[in-house]
Parts: sequence; C-alpha cells; structure tokens
Amino acid sequence: MEDEDRVAEQTRVADLSKRIAEFESRQQEERLHRKVQLPTGGMALAGRVTTELVAGVVVGTFIGWAIDSWLGTTPTLMVVFFFIGSAAGMMNVWRP
Repeated sequence: MEDEDRVAEQTRVADLSKRIAEFESRQQEERLHRKVQLPTGGMALAGRVTTELVAGVVVGTFIGWAIDSWLGTTPTLMVVFFFIGSAAGMMNVWRP
C-alpha cells in the first residue's frame, strides 16, 4: 500500500514539475516576445508626454502672469514660473 502511495505521489510530483517547467518556458518566451515587439501604446505615451510638458508650461506661465498682474511686477514672476512649470512638466514625464 505504501509503495502504491509513494509511486502515485512521485507521479504527481513529476507531473507538477513538468507543468511548472512548461509554464516557466512559456513565460520566458512571452517576456522575450514582449521585449522584441515595439510598444503598442506609443501614441498614448507620446500624448501623455506632450500633455505633461504643455500643461506644466501653461500652468506655470499662467500662475506667474496672475501673480505679476496682482503685484504689478510684469514679467518677472511670469518668467520665473515659466521655468518652474517647465521643470514640473519634465519631472512629471520622468516620474514612473
């Protein structure tokens, strides 16, 4: 009885090992295939990068213009906030 159980267990272990090896090889092939393919979301990525950069510049410039109008220091703060907005846009693009 123990021999039959041991044989059955060895068969199950061998089957499981085989299935795991097949799964790992499929996963490896899929990883290699994904690395070789061009990204399908390239346009989405380009749109995101463009939006982040433009939004940073526009918002920074607008904030600078609004503060300049309020304080009467035209265009000092607009230029400063333009660069701050540009930096913020770049940081948003580089952030994962």
